[in-house]
Amino acid sequence: MKTALLSVFLITLLLISGCGSFEDNYQADADLTRIADFNYYVEALKKYHEETGSYPLMKEYATTPVYSIIIEGETPEWVLQSGADVLYIEDDELLKELQKTLGDDFELHYDPQNYAETSRPVFYIYSLSSIGAGITVHLYEEIPGSVKVDEHYYKLEEFLPFN
Repeated sequence: MKTALLSVFLITLLLISGCGSFEDNYQADADLTRIADFNYYVEALKKYHEETGSYPLMKEYATTPVYSIIIEGETPEWVLQSGADVLYIEDDELLKELQKTLGDDFELHYDPQNYAETSRPVFYIYSLSSIGAGITVHLYEEIPGSVKVDEHYYKLEEFLPFN
């Protein structure tokens, strides 16, 4: 019995070591979801703009830079105290605004990684300023168009100017 368990353990260890680390594999899969969510939000913002001529929350906060942290659960306190000179709007307010134009079936998509599992920024950001709106996601690995912030921390951003 011990030999059988040891054999299973060694085979498992060889499979894991031959396929990269669990963390790298997990993050690669999570990045695929993050990129899909990024594209989902970009398309939603473009459609909203096409139908309304503005971006979500623009009419309410035209002169104030705004961030809406799109995260499942509470926004981490360190984000709210980051020193950014912006007004933080709860993501449920953003959702309600998007649903007014895009329909009640529009849903927020969240980063697949739970914040409690890491200190990485595992949330998306909707930003609004006097010159446009944008969406930001944080990735584990670099992809074309992303900007390196730190090791295994890349930002992918899309800025949509007002027309």
